Amino acid sequence: MKEDGEISVTVDPNASDFRRVLNSYQWKRTVPIILITTFVLLVFALFVAFGAPNPTPGKILPFFLAAIVLPTFLGTLSVFGIRKHARKLADSSQPTTLTFDSNGIRSVSESSETTIRWSRYDKIVETADDFVIFPQENVFYAVPKRFFDDPAKIDHLRSLLREALGDRLKVKT
Repeated sequence: MKEDGEISVTVDPNASDFRRVLNSYQWKRTVPIILITTFVLLVFALFVAFGAPNPTPGKILPFFLAAIVLPTFLGTLSVFGIRKHARKLADSSQPTTLTFDSNGIRSVSESSETTIRWSRYDKIVETADDFVIFPQENVFYAVPKRFFDDPAKIDHLRSLLREALGDRLKVKT
């Protein structure tokens, strides 16, 4: 920690860091789709078996199988998609030094240098393992807490974020 209240940390996230964050956000979208798909298939199967003008209980099996196979397929597809996306993000990332101060975040890597004011951030989410920074709604970068060499820096950053962002700081533990 510097005397003027700045907090600097160098991060180099790996695929498991990205996967952890992607899992959290992707499953929020995937689980409802899987549940709705399963519910619709089961309701349709019950309608075909018992509620149709000419009920045909023998034709219910394909719908029940679809209610099992399709959600399993969607879940598996999501898991592999997240893994692939996390690997791509890790491969394209570079070690980056982030400096947090009362004005915003300065980011310096081998290929770029930017400074973004706090007012430009959509939100920042603190989880048990990361600070997930959202410059836009569906764009994020993760700052794993494991890169902080002192727990006091994490506490100081949390205070700085609370002051700078107000209700745009979300804490999930």
